[in-house]
Amino acid sequence: MPLFPHYSEIKSRLSKKKVLERFLRRLDRISPLIAKLIVSDNIRDIINELRLIKLMCSVIYADIHVLDKLRSENLNAVSENKRTLRRKNPGVLVAFNILDLAIHYYKKKRLKGLKNFK
Repeated sequence: MPLFPHYSEIKSRLSKKKVLERFLRRLDRISPLIAKLIVSDNIRDIINELRLIKLMCSVIYADIHVLDKLRSENLNAVSENKRTLRRKNPGVLVAFNILDLAIHYYKKKRLKGLKNFK
Protein backbone atom coordinates (compact mmCIF):
# COMPACT_ATOMS: atom_id res chain seq x y z
CA MET A 1 0.00 0.00 0.00
CA PRO A 2 2.78 2.54 0.62
CA LEU A 3 3.78 2.34 -3.06
CA PHE A 4 0.31 3.45 -4.12
CA PRO A 5 -1.17 5.91 -1.63
CA HIS A 6 -4.53 7.46 -2.39
CA TYR A 7 -3.89 10.82 -4.06
CA SER A 8 -6.12 12.75 -1.66
CA GLU A 9 -4.23 11.36 1.35
CA ILE A 10 -0.89 12.76 0.17
CA LYS A 11 -0.36 15.99 2.10
CA SER A 12 2.16 18.19 0.30
CA ARG A 13 2.12 19.35 -3.29
CA LEU A 14 5.75 18.26 -3.74
CA SER A 15 4.91 14.75 -2.53
CA LYS A 16 1.99 14.52 -4.94
CA LYS A 17 4.30 15.49 -7.78
CA LYS A 18 6.85 12.84 -6.77
CA VAL A 19 4.21 10.12 -6.53
CA LEU A 20 2.94 10.94 -10.02
CA GLU A 21 6.49 11.04 -11.43
CA ARG A 22 7.15 7.54 -10.02
CA PHE A 23 3.75 6.14 -10.91
CA LEU A 24 4.62 4.42 -14.21
CA ARG A 25 7.81 2.88 -12.79
CA ARG A 26 5.87 1.52 -9.82
CA LEU A 27 3.06 0.34 -12.06
CA ASP A 28 5.58 -1.61 -14.17
CA ARG A 29 6.61 -3.54 -11.05
CA ILE A 30 3.11 -4.85 -10.47
CA SER A 31 1.83 -4.96 -14.06
CA PRO A 32 1.87 -8.80 -14.14
CA LEU A 33 -0.86 -8.68 -11.48
CA ILE A 34 -3.13 -6.32 -13.45
CA ALA A 35 -5.31 -7.74 -16.20
CA LYS A 36 -6.43 -4.37 -17.53
CA LEU A 37 -6.22 -0.74 -16.48
CA ILE A 38 -8.37 1.71 -18.39
CA VAL A 39 -8.68 5.40 -17.65
CA SER A 40 -11.22 7.49 -19.48
CA ASP A 41 -13.14 10.68 -18.92
CA ASN A 42 -16.05 9.14 -20.83
CA ILE A 43 -18.40 7.02 -18.68
CA ARG A 44 -19.58 5.11 -21.78
CA ASP A 45 -16.03 3.76 -22.27
CA ILE A 46 -16.01 2.50 -18.70
CA ILE A 47 -19.45 0.91 -19.01
CA ASN A 48 -18.49 -0.82 -22.26
CA GLU A 49 -15.33 -2.26 -20.72
CA LEU A 50 -17.25 -3.44 -17.65
CA ARG A 51 -19.80 -5.16 -19.86
CA LEU A 52 -16.97 -7.03 -21.60
CA ILE A 53 -15.49 -8.36 -18.37
CA LYS A 54 -18.70 -8.61 -16.31
CA LEU A 55 -18.88 -12.41 -16.52
CA MET A 56 -15.32 -12.80 -15.21
CA CYS A 57 -15.97 -10.61 -12.15
CA SER A 58 -17.63 -11.72 -8.96
CA VAL A 59 -17.90 -8.15 -7.64
CA ILE A 60 -17.74 -4.76 -9.32
CA TYR A 61 -16.61 -2.02 -6.94
CA ALA A 62 -17.35 1.53 -7.96
CA ASP A 63 -16.47 4.99 -6.80
CA ILE A 64 -19.43 6.90 -5.45
CA HIS A 65 -19.25 9.30 -8.42
CA VAL A 66 -20.13 6.58 -10.96
CA LEU A 67 -22.09 4.12 -8.82
CA ASP A 68 -25.55 5.39 -9.77
CA LYS A 69 -24.68 5.46 -13.47
CA LEU A 70 -23.47 1.85 -13.35
CA ARG A 71 -26.59 0.73 -11.52
CA SER A 72 -28.80 2.51 -14.07
CA GLU A 73 -27.01 0.49 -16.76
CA ASN A 74 -27.90 -2.77 -14.93
CA LEU A 75 -24.34 -3.33 -13.76
CA ASN A 76 -24.59 -4.42 -10.14
CA ALA A 77 -21.87 -2.50 -8.37
CA VAL A 78 -20.85 -2.12 -4.75
CA SER A 79 -19.80 1.22 -3.35
CA GLU A 80 -16.16 1.71 -2.41
CA ASN A 81 -15.86 1.83 1.38
CA LYS A 82 -12.27 2.55 2.41
CA ARG A 83 -12.68 1.49 6.04
CA THR A 84 -14.20 -1.88 5.19
CA LEU A 85 -11.75 -2.55 2.37
CA ARG A 86 -8.76 -1.62 4.54
CA ARG A 87 -9.80 -4.27 7.09
CA LYS A 88 -11.29 -7.01 4.93
CA ASN A 89 -9.77 -6.66 1.48
CA PRO A 90 -6.74 -4.37 1.31
CA GLY A 91 -5.90 -5.62 -2.19
CA VAL A 92 -9.06 -4.02 -3.56
CA LEU A 93 -8.23 -0.81 -1.75
CA VAL A 94 -4.77 -0.80 -3.34
CA ALA A 95 -6.43 -1.33 -6.73
CA PHE A 96 -8.60 1.74 -6.09
CA ASN A 97 -5.50 3.72 -5.14
CA ILE A 98 -3.74 2.61 -8.34
CA LEU A 99 -6.75 3.66 -10.36
CA ASP A 100 -6.92 6.98 -8.51
CA LEU A 101 -3.24 7.67 -9.23
CA ALA A 102 -3.71 6.63 -12.87
CA ILE A 103 -6.56 9.11 -13.20
CA HIS A 104 -4.45 11.93 -11.76
CA TYR A 105 -1.46 10.91 -13.91
CA TYR A 106 -3.70 10.87 -16.99
CA LYS A 107 -5.12 14.31 -16.17
CA LYS A 108 -1.65 15.83 -15.72
CA LYS A 109 -0.28 14.27 -18.90
CA ARG A 110 -3.39 15.13 -20.90
CA LEU A 111 -2.87 18.75 -19.99
CA LYS A 112 0.63 18.41 -21.40
CA GLY A 113 -0.58 16.88 -24.68
CA LEU A 114 -0.89 13.12 -24.01
CA LYS A 115 -4.18 12.01 -25.53
CA ASN A 116 -4.43 8.28 -24.76
CA PHE A 117 -3.30 6.36 -21.72
CA LYS A 118 -4.05 2.65 -21.61
